[in-house]
Amino acid sequence: MAELARAAEKAQAPGELLRLRVFVDEARNDYWNASAQDFDARNFMWGKAFDQPGKLIRDKLEHSRTVWDIDRLEPQGPTAETFFNFWGAQRQTGSPETLSANTALIDDAERRLGIAIGGQLRAAFTQDNGGYTDFCNYPRQPWAPLTLSPGAYQDNWFNPFHSGLIVSVQHWRSATDFLAEREANLVEVEAENKRWRDSQQGLDRLIAICASERKGNGAWTLFCLDYRNAPEPGAVVIAEAEPFGGPLEVLEQWPDFERFFQRLRRFEMLEIDGVVRWRNRVVEILDNGRWRAPRG
Repeated sequence: MAELARAAEKAQAPGELLRLRVFVDEARNDYWNASAQDFDARNFMWGKAFDQPGKLIRDKLEHSRTVWDIDRLEPQGPTAETFFNFWGAQRQTGSPETLSANTALIDDAERRLGIAIGGQLRAAFTQDNGGYTDFCNYPRQPWAPLTLSPGAYQDNWFNPFHSGLIVSVQHWRSATDFLAEREANLVEVEAENKRWRDSQQGLDRLIAICASERKGNGAWTLFCLDYRNAPEPGAVVIAEAEPFGGPLEVLEQWPDFERFFQRLRRFEMLEIDGVVRWRNRVVEILDNGRWRAPRG
Protein backbone atom coordinates (compact mmCIF):
# COMPACT_ATOMS: atom_id res chain seq x y z
CA MET A 1 0.00 0.00 0.00
CA ALA A 2 2.87 2.36 0.77
CA GLU A 3 4.17 1.85 -2.77
CA LEU A 4 0.79 2.79 -4.25
CA ALA A 5 0.66 5.87 -2.00
CA ARG A 6 4.08 7.01 -3.26
CA ALA A 7 3.05 6.39 -6.86
CA ALA A 8 -0.13 8.44 -6.32
CA GLU A 9 1.97 11.33 -4.99
CA LYS A 10 4.16 11.36 -8.10
CA ALA A 11 1.54 10.64 -10.78
CA GLN A 12 0.25 13.53 -12.87
CA ALA A 13 -0.85 12.01 -16.19
CA PRO A 14 -4.59 11.18 -16.27
CA GLY A 15 -3.97 7.70 -17.66
CA GLU A 16 -1.55 6.79 -14.88
CA LEU A 17 -3.94 8.18 -12.25
CA LEU A 18 -6.80 6.10 -13.64
CA ARG A 19 -4.62 2.99 -13.65
CA LEU A 20 -3.52 3.63 -10.04
CA ARG A 21 -7.15 4.02 -9.02
CA VAL A 22 -7.78 0.50 -10.31
CA PHE A 23 -4.76 -0.83 -8.38
CA VAL A 24 -5.96 0.87 -5.16
CA ASP A 25 -9.48 -0.53 -5.57
CA GLU A 26 -8.08 -4.02 -6.17
CA ALA A 27 -5.79 -3.79 -3.13
CA ARG A 28 -8.70 -2.61 -0.96
CA ASN A 29 -10.89 -5.51 -2.13
CA ASP A 30 -8.10 -8.02 -1.56
CA TYR A 31 -7.51 -6.67 1.96
CA TRP A 32 -11.13 -6.81 3.05
CA ASN A 33 -11.66 -10.25 1.50
CA ALA A 34 -8.66 -11.56 3.42
CA SER A 35 -9.84 -9.86 6.64
CA ALA A 36 -13.45 -11.07 6.47
CA GLN A 37 -12.78 -14.00 8.81
CA ASP A 38 -10.66 -11.99 11.24
CA PHE A 39 -12.31 -8.58 11.50
CA ASP A 40 -11.27 -6.40 14.43
CA ALA A 41 -10.56 -2.74 15.18
CA ARG A 42 -6.93 -3.09 14.10
CA ASN A 43 -8.00 -4.33 10.65
CA PHE A 44 -10.52 -1.52 10.39
CA MET A 45 -7.99 1.14 11.28
CA TRP A 46 -5.40 -0.26 8.90
CA GLY A 47 -8.02 -0.49 6.17
CA LYS A 48 -8.39 3.29 6.37
CA ALA A 49 -4.89 3.48 4.91
CA PHE A 50 -6.52 2.99 1.50
CA ASP A 51 -8.43 6.24 1.88
CA GLN A 52 -5.47 8.60 1.54
CA PRO A 53 -4.14 7.49 -1.89
CA GLY A 54 -7.69 7.01 -3.12
CA LYS A 55 -8.67 10.56 -2.19
CA LEU A 56 -5.47 11.98 -3.64
CA ILE A 57 -6.10 10.24 -6.96
CA ARG A 58 -9.73 11.43 -7.05
CA ASP A 59 -8.69 15.02 -6.35
CA LYS A 60 -6.05 15.00 -9.08
CA LEU A 61 -8.45 13.48 -11.59
CA GLU A 62 -11.12 16.04 -10.74
CA HIS A 63 -8.68 18.79 -11.73
CA SER A 64 -7.59 17.08 -14.93
CA ARG A 65 -10.83 15.77 -16.39
CA THR A 66 -10.37 15.83 -20.15
CA VAL A 67 -11.25 13.53 -23.03
CA TRP A 68 -12.99 10.76 -21.09
CA ASP A 69 -15.96 13.04 -20.41
CA ILE A 70 -16.80 12.89 -24.12
CA ASP A 71 -18.23 9.78 -25.79
CA ARG A 72 -17.38 9.24 -29.45
CA LEU A 73 -18.87 6.67 -31.78
CA GLU A 74 -17.00 5.34 -34.78
CA PRO A 75 -18.31 6.59 -38.14
CA GLN A 76 -18.20 3.16 -39.79
CA GLY A 77 -20.75 0.43 -39.22
CA PRO A 78 -20.13 -3.28 -38.62
CA THR A 79 -18.99 -5.91 -41.08
CA ALA A 80 -19.35 -9.67 -40.84
CA GLU A 81 -15.79 -9.81 -39.48
CA THR A 82 -16.16 -7.06 -36.86
CA PHE A 83 -19.73 -7.49 -35.59
CA PHE A 84 -18.88 -10.07 -32.90
CA ASN A 85 -15.32 -8.77 -32.45
CA PHE A 86 -16.12 -7.68 -28.89
CA TRP A 87 -13.79 -5.06 -27.38
CA GLY A 88 -11.84 -4.88 -30.63
CA ALA A 89 -9.97 -8.04 -29.64
CA GLN A 90 -7.35 -8.99 -32.19
CA ARG A 91 -8.43 -12.39 -33.42
CA GLN A 92 -7.87 -14.33 -36.58
CA THR A 93 -10.54 -15.21 -39.09
CA GLY A 94 -12.20 -18.50 -38.25
CA SER A 95 -10.58 -21.65 -39.53
CA PRO A 96 -12.13 -23.43 -42.53
CA GLU A 97 -13.42 -26.07 -40.13
CA THR A 98 -15.12 -23.45 -37.93
CA LEU A 99 -16.66 -21.66 -40.90
CA SER A 100 -17.95 -24.96 -42.27
CA ALA A 101 -19.42 -25.97 -38.91
CA ASN A 102 -21.15 -22.60 -38.51
CA THR A 103 -22.56 -22.83 -42.03
CA ALA A 104 -24.03 -26.24 -41.21
CA LEU A 105 -25.66 -24.85 -38.05
CA ILE A 106 -27.15 -21.96 -40.04
CA ASP A 107 -28.55 -24.38 -42.62
CA ASP A 108 -30.07 -26.49 -39.83
CA ALA A 109 -31.69 -23.39 -38.30
CA GLU A 110 -33.21 -22.45 -41.65
CA ARG A 111 -34.84 -25.88 -41.96
CA ARG A 112 -35.96 -26.03 -38.32
CA LEU A 113 -37.52 -22.55 -38.29
CA GLY A 114 -38.65 -22.35 -41.91
CA ILE A 115 -36.76 -19.12 -42.61
CA ALA A 116 -34.03 -17.84 -44.93
CA ILE A 117 -30.81 -16.57 -43.30
CA GLY A 118 -28.87 -14.57 -45.87
CA GLY A 119 -26.89 -11.40 -46.45
CA GLN A 120 -24.94 -9.83 -43.60
CA LEU A 121 -26.88 -11.95 -41.11
CA ARG A 122 -25.53 -15.20 -42.56
CA ALA A 123 -22.07 -13.74 -43.09
CA ALA A 124 -21.77 -12.54 -39.46
CA PHE A 125 -22.94 -15.85 -37.96
CA THR A 126 -20.68 -17.79 -40.29
CA GLN A 127 -17.70 -15.87 -38.88
CA ASP A 128 -18.79 -16.10 -35.24
CA ASN A 129 -21.84 -18.04 -34.14
CA GLY A 130 -23.23 -15.50 -31.69
CA GLY A 131 -21.77 -13.66 -28.72
CA TYR A 132 -21.44 -10.10 -27.47
CA THR A 133 -21.17 -7.17 -29.82
CA ASP A 134 -19.80 -3.65 -29.45
CA PHE A 135 -22.13 -2.53 -32.25
CA CYS A 136 -25.06 -2.04 -29.90
CA ASN A 137 -25.90 1.60 -30.61
CA TYR A 138 -28.64 2.71 -33.00
CA PRO A 139 -29.44 6.37 -33.84
CA ARG A 140 -32.79 7.79 -32.80
CA GLN A 141 -32.60 10.22 -35.74
CA PRO A 142 -30.56 10.08 -38.98
CA TRP A 143 -28.63 13.16 -37.84
CA ALA A 144 -27.66 11.76 -34.42
CA PRO A 145 -24.16 13.10 -33.60
CA LEU A 146 -21.19 10.77 -33.23
CA THR A 147 -19.56 12.95 -30.56
CA LEU A 148 -21.63 13.15 -27.40
CA SER A 149 -21.30 15.41 -24.40
CA PRO A 150 -22.15 13.95 -20.97
CA GLY A 151 -25.81 12.96 -20.73
CA ALA A 152 -26.50 13.28 -24.46
CA TYR A 153 -26.57 9.56 -25.30
CA GLN A 154 -30.19 8.84 -24.35
CA ASP A 155 -31.53 11.67 -26.50
CA ASN A 156 -29.67 10.52 -29.60
CA TRP A 157 -28.90 6.77 -29.40
CA PHE A 158 -30.22 3.58 -27.81
CA ASN A 159 -29.21 -0.06 -27.43
CA PRO A 160 -31.61 -2.33 -29.37
CA PHE A 161 -30.03 -5.49 -27.92
CA HIS A 162 -30.39 -4.52 -24.25
CA SER A 163 -28.40 -7.45 -22.79
CA GLY A 164 -25.87 -7.36 -25.63
CA LEU A 165 -25.62 -11.17 -25.80
CA ILE A 166 -26.87 -12.55 -29.12
CA VAL A 167 -27.45 -16.30 -28.99
CA SER A 168 -26.01 -18.80 -31.45
CA VAL A 169 -28.26 -20.01 -34.27
CA GLN A 170 -28.94 -23.45 -32.79
CA HIS A 171 -30.72 -21.66 -29.92
CA TRP A 172 -32.90 -19.42 -32.07
CA ARG A 173 -36.62 -19.95 -31.57
CA SER A 174 -39.86 -18.17 -32.21
CA ALA A 175 -41.18 -15.60 -29.79
CA THR A 176 -44.16 -17.91 -29.29
CA ASP A 177 -41.93 -20.78 -28.15
CA PHE A 178 -39.78 -18.52 -25.97
CA LEU A 179 -42.74 -17.02 -24.12
CA ALA A 180 -44.64 -20.31 -23.87
CA GLU A 181 -41.64 -22.00 -22.26
CA ARG A 182 -41.23 -19.08 -19.88
CA GLU A 183 -44.93 -19.30 -18.99
CA ALA A 184 -44.65 -23.06 -18.38
CA ASN A 185 -41.84 -22.44 -15.88
CA LEU A 186 -43.94 -20.08 -13.77
CA VAL A 187 -45.48 -21.62 -10.66
CA GLU A 188 -48.77 -19.82 -11.21
CA VAL A 189 -50.00 -17.77 -14.15
CA GLU A 190 -53.15 -15.71 -13.87
CA ALA A 191 -55.49 -15.96 -16.82
CA GLU A 192 -55.23 -12.25 -17.59
CA ASN A 193 -51.45 -12.59 -17.79
CA LYS A 194 -51.69 -14.90 -20.80
CA ARG A 195 -52.66 -11.95 -22.97
CA TRP A 196 -49.28 -11.96 -24.71
CA ARG A 197 -50.65 -14.66 -27.02
CA ASP A 198 -53.23 -12.29 -28.51
CA SER A 199 -51.46 -8.93 -28.16
CA GLN A 200 -49.30 -9.25 -31.29
CA GLN A 201 -49.95 -11.01 -34.59
CA GLY A 202 -47.49 -13.46 -36.10
CA LEU A 203 -45.40 -14.22 -33.00
CA ASP A 204 -44.46 -17.56 -34.54
CA ARG A 205 -42.70 -15.59 -37.32
CA LEU A 206 -40.65 -13.47 -34.90
CA ILE A 207 -37.34 -15.24 -34.19
CA ALA A 208 -35.91 -14.28 -30.81
CA ILE A 209 -32.11 -13.97 -30.91
CA CYS A 210 -31.50 -11.74 -27.87
CA ALA A 211 -33.46 -11.61 -24.60
CA SER A 212 -33.12 -9.62 -21.39
CA GLU A 213 -35.14 -9.50 -18.21
CA ARG A 214 -35.96 -6.15 -16.71
CA LYS A 215 -34.43 -5.87 -13.28
CA GLY A 216 -36.83 -6.29 -10.44
CA ASN A 217 -40.12 -6.99 -12.22
CA GLY A 218 -39.74 -10.21 -14.23
CA ALA A 219 -40.78 -8.70 -17.58
CA TRP A 220 -38.81 -9.68 -20.68
CA THR A 221 -37.59 -7.71 -23.69
CA LEU A 222 -36.85 -9.61 -26.91
CA PHE A 223 -34.90 -8.56 -30.00
CA CYS A 224 -36.35 -10.57 -32.85
CA LEU A 225 -35.80 -11.11 -36.53
CA ASP A 226 -39.13 -10.30 -38.15
CA TYR A 227 -40.16 -12.82 -40.82
CA ARG A 228 -43.82 -11.80 -40.96
CA ASN A 229 -43.13 -10.34 -44.41
CA ALA A 230 -40.76 -13.11 -45.49
CA PRO A 231 -38.47 -14.04 -47.15
CA GLU A 232 -36.18 -11.14 -46.16
CA PRO A 233 -36.30 -10.32 -42.44
CA GLY A 234 -36.87 -7.08 -40.68
CA ALA A 235 -36.17 -6.57 -36.98
CA VAL A 236 -38.35 -5.73 -33.99
CA VAL A 237 -37.94 -5.18 -30.25
CA ILE A 238 -40.94 -6.40 -28.25
CA ALA A 239 -41.44 -6.25 -24.50
CA GLU A 240 -43.92 -7.38 -21.90
CA ALA A 241 -45.84 -4.36 -20.72
CA GLU A 242 -46.43 -6.15 -17.41
CA PRO A 243 -44.38 -8.78 -15.56
CA PHE A 244 -45.10 -12.49 -15.67
CA GLY A 245 -46.87 -12.92 -18.97
CA GLY A 246 -48.60 -9.61 -19.58
CA PRO A 247 -49.47 -8.21 -23.04
CA LEU A 248 -46.68 -7.40 -25.47
CA GLU A 249 -45.82 -4.00 -26.90
CA VAL A 250 -43.55 -3.05 -29.79
CA LEU A 251 -40.73 -0.78 -28.66
CA GLU A 252 -38.88 -0.45 -31.98
CA GLN A 253 -39.36 -1.85 -35.47
CA TRP A 254 -37.35 -1.91 -38.71
CA PRO A 255 -38.68 -3.32 -42.00
CA ASP A 256 -35.23 -4.20 -43.38
CA PHE A 257 -32.60 -5.98 -41.26
CA GLU A 258 -29.79 -5.14 -43.71
CA ARG A 259 -30.41 -1.41 -43.37
CA PHE A 260 -30.73 -1.77 -39.61
CA PHE A 261 -27.39 -3.61 -39.49
CA GLN A 262 -25.63 -0.94 -41.55
CA ARG A 263 -26.69 1.85 -39.17
CA LEU A 264 -25.38 0.23 -35.98
CA ARG A 265 -22.34 1.90 -34.43
CA ARG A 266 -19.88 1.20 -31.63
CA PHE A 267 -17.95 3.52 -29.36
CA GLU A 268 -14.39 4.39 -30.18
CA MET A 269 -11.67 2.62 -28.26
CA LEU A 270 -10.22 5.45 -26.19
CA GLU A 271 -6.62 5.00 -25.04
CA ILE A 272 -5.27 7.38 -22.39
CA ASP A 273 -1.52 7.87 -22.01
CA GLY A 274 -0.84 4.35 -23.28
CA VAL A 275 -1.81 2.68 -19.97
CA VAL A 276 -5.63 2.78 -19.83
CA ARG A 277 -8.15 2.11 -22.55
CA TRP A 278 -11.91 1.93 -22.55
CA ARG A 279 -14.93 1.73 -24.74
CA ASN A 280 -18.26 2.93 -23.39
CA ARG A 281 -16.95 3.02 -19.79
CA VAL A 282 -15.60 -0.54 -19.93
CA VAL A 283 -12.00 -0.27 -18.73
CA GLU A 284 -8.78 -2.17 -19.32
CA ILE A 285 -5.36 -1.31 -17.86
CA LEU A 286 -1.84 -2.10 -19.01
CA ASP A 287 -0.25 -4.29 -16.35
CA ASN A 288 3.23 -5.77 -16.85
CA GLY A 289 2.99 -5.22 -20.59
CA ARG A 290 -0.45 -6.84 -21.05
CA TRP A 291 -3.94 -5.42 -21.18
CA ARG A 292 -6.37 -6.77 -18.61
CA ALA A 293 -9.72 -5.95 -17.03
CA PRO A 294 -9.82 -4.88 -13.36
CA ARG A 295 -10.24 -7.77 -10.94
CA GLY A 296 -13.68 -7.97 -9.37
